[in-house]
Amino acid sequence: MISGSGWADFIAGTSVAMPLFFIGVASPGPGTLAIMNTSMRLGRAQGVALALGICSGSLFWGCLSAFGLGGVLNAQSQWAVVLSVAGSLYFLWLSFKLLRSAIQGKPLTSAVRSDYKTYIRQYVSGLMLHLLNPKAMFVWMAIISIALSQMLNPNPVAAFFVAFACWSISVVVFMGYAWVFSTPKVVSAYRGVARWIDGVCGILFAAAAMVLLATILF
Repeated sequence: MISGSGWADFIAGTSVAMPLFFIGVASPGPGTLAIMNTSMRLGRAQGVALALGICSGSLFWGCLSAFGLGGVLNAQSQWAVVLSVAGSLYFLWLSFKLLRSAIQGKPLTSAVRSDYKTYIRQYVSGLMLHLLNPKAMFVWMAIISIALSQMLNPNPVAAFFVAFACWSISVVVFMGYAWVFSTPKVVSAYRGVARWIDGVCGILFAAAAMVLLATILF
């Protein structure tokens, strides 16, 4: 049970954290980019599977930050370096696949055969995309810190409820992207410029990888 003061803290924290989190989650990034591209290329079901993986990764970082473990991970700089290197390599792999598709001129379409193994692969891909993105961890840590700063009695339980409220926004946003970008009109438009879209997405993933590497080197 949450006491009256607990609800007051929850409202104070979420009133500030949720709008900031919505802006961060809805703005273009590796996760939204992957969902949009996958939904257009492979259809709604695979886009949703990828989005579920990203949502799971977001929940992991949210819970970790709510209970203060994100700060521990951040304090251990070698883990941040490992995470950044792994994330940059994964982004480069995604970039390679998209650029290869653009160069070959044979982008994948929703006609690709789908089964439960395909959906599992998409889910794992989304999960890894978010878990290997250190920026996701830092964003969650910042959101939770801001929320706690608004509370009279900050504690892990209140932080967890704030994290869950923010996470629910990510579910709506990511699923919304999968739904919108798999509609017939969007898919039809994509097929006309598929090579260009895959090429741009590939370049953006490569740029994200370079940014992660730059955070290590400089």
